[in-house]
Amino acid sequence: MNLDAAKDAIGDAKSCRVPLAEITLAAASGTTSMVRVRSGSYLSPPFTLTDRPQRIAIPFPAPYPTGRGTLSVEGQASNLAVALAPTWNVNSLTGTAVRNVIWTPKAGC
Repeated sequence: MNLDAAKDAIGDAKSCRVPLAEITLAAASGTTSMVRVRSGSYLSPPFTLTDRPQRIAIPFPAPYPTGRGTLSVEGQASNLAVALAPTWNVNSLTGTAVRNVIWTPKAGC
């Protein structure tokens, strides 16, 4: 995401026009993995992962007030960890892994 788009996204999130979720991705030590995150209709750019965690912001996978949706990771990875609560561990990813997610909508958004 370029700097101007990032500033717009932050402004949208702070004003609750488009609330953003945050996840952290990491893969097995000594490997290089490439994944994309699908959240609702949004598909992220590819991320090259190592064992060093990377935090990313994504739109919620469904309208925020619904409190539930589907998140998926696409690509190839070994021992992929997606930091949610609880952490989603994918031992070997080749293709797509899907996870149902739930969140508690907060007043004001």
